[in-house]
Amino acid sequence: MRLVGKFGLAAGALMLVGMASSAEAATILVANFCPQNNSCPTGVTQASLTIDDRGTPSVNDYLITATFTGTTAAPALLDLFSFTLGGVSTPTGYTSVSLTSATSRNNTSNVTTALPLGDFQTVFDNVSNSAGACTSSTNQANEVCTNSVTPAIGIPLAGNTLAFTFLADLAGALTIGNDLNLRAAFNNANGSNAGILSPNGNYTTGGAGSGNAGGSIPEPASMVLFGLAAFAAARRARRS
Repeated sequence: MRLVGKFGLAAGALMLVGMASSAEAATILVANFCPQNNSCPTGVTQASLTIDDRGTPSVNDYLITATFTGTTAAPALLDLFSFTLGGVSTPTGYTSVSLTSATSRNNTSNVTTALPLGDFQTVFDNVSNSAGACTSSTNQANEVCTNSVTPAIGIPLAGNTLAFTFLADLAGALTIGNDLNLRAAFNNANGSNAGILSPNGNYTTGGAGSGNAGGSIPEPASMVLFGLAAFAAARRARRS
């Protein structure tokens, strides 16, 4: 019993450390919508959403990263884009949502440049080719939409990888299913429409935690509590 108790104590401690570490940040899902979807413009080799749980004590706080990769054949500019999270309505499903970083990486030189956050506007609206799209919160289609304000016609996509990370504080637990979506509007160099990505939730998964797709996502706090329970049980076994 003493040997078993020591082993259980060590296992419980390791589990607790592991759970506490994973609570700091955990990738829940990587969903890629391009290039397999018919609505993906030529040259767009990636249009993906990465969802990370911020961990405890930030319950229902998530980092949402939208990434777009374009070859030299891709549309010249990314004008506006939106994401939709399963079961999260606008505006009541969000306590807050804000753009925290924006970068552009040259695919040839691999040089990454930070884009000024003030160049973008984020509202609750849907992607469309109309002049007023993504300029004010209309709560259409439960989309969180980001618009390039400077320059107004969009930012260079051809030959680049663009990444945008948002901090989303949700009003409730996140559920990932068919309602997860990423949409975007692209422009030519002269500002004319170059296509709209509208995959209707059709994506491929990859990356850590992607097996959670379609179900509720456990909060890391509950996993840490599980580790504490295992640790306590091991201590009791040691004493016996």
